[in-house]
Amino acid sequence: MIIRILTWLALLCLFVLLGQKPVQLPVLIKGKIIPEKSVSVKEKTKIKEKDSRNKSIVLYKASWKGVNIASMRVEVYPNENYSDMKVSISTHGLLKWIVKYRSETDGKIGYKDGEYVPSFYHTDYSYRKKHRDIKLTYSQDGKQIIKDENVPPEKRWKRKEVPQQDKDGSLDPLALALVAREKIKQAYLGQGDKQFSLPLYDGRRRSDQVFSVSDGLKGGLIQVQMEERPVSGYTNNELKIFKDGSQIIDIYVEPKEFIPQKAKGQSPLGEAWIYLKKMCQTVAECS
Repeated sequence: MIIRILTWLALLCLFVLLGQKPVQLPVLIKGKIIPEKSVSVKEKTKIKEKDSRNKSIVLYKASWKGVNIASMRVEVYPNENYSDMKVSISTHGLLKWIVKYRSETDGKIGYKDGEYVPSFYHTDYSYRKKHRDIKLTYSQDGKQIIKDENVPPEKRWKRKEVPQQDKDGSLDPLALALVAREKIKQAYLGQGDKQFSLPLYDGRRRSDQVFSVSDGLKGGLIQVQMEERPVSGYTNNELKIFKDGSQIIDIYVEPKEFIPQKAKGQSPLGEAWIYLKKMCQTVAECS
């Protein structure tokens, strides 16, 4: 369960890191709006260099009964019309010995006509000595997956393939984070629904992610409950966890910049927590 919590907190912390719309041309130069065709190569270079310095790097730690069991580093690098991102998760101590889990996830998300558009998603992970590599490539409008790679091939007697109609219009985990962040912000400000659902396809499973935003603040934080509801592509063993409520995770979000401060979920061994450890200037600082 702690791996599930880590994965979903990665999405929530991306809300703030990717929440600002990517820099787009026309651009503002010395207080004046300049059309793209009028911007010199020199000015564009300066803008890109400035954008590269706006990277965000955050480190989270996971604990169970006060013992550090995992860490997660999120990196975001904004460009002109999209953002590149990377999420690294590693386990420590007893959990590392038991599950031997590690993952590296990266992707690209665009911003077009006021909406976030999935472009590319890639995750490479190992769990109990089993390795898997998933790549999703989207159409230009982000509505369809034009290339779906999953290596090694799934055992279809164990995990049925997700139908194409379920994949169409769905979001990858990183794109879902951006859309959800905007909806959480709107809900808190009274400009949107307190409960909403988003379609997720992670390369193996299709689910509906249901978010519930609490009224007001609790301890100075916005409480967001996130529930995973399976649609297709789940194994029988995976479906068992949906009988005891362990698919629900509580996230506590700071109300000004909407940065997740902590999250909790239930595991077979008890309650697990994840806390914001620090925000860094370099990857080395968050290693």
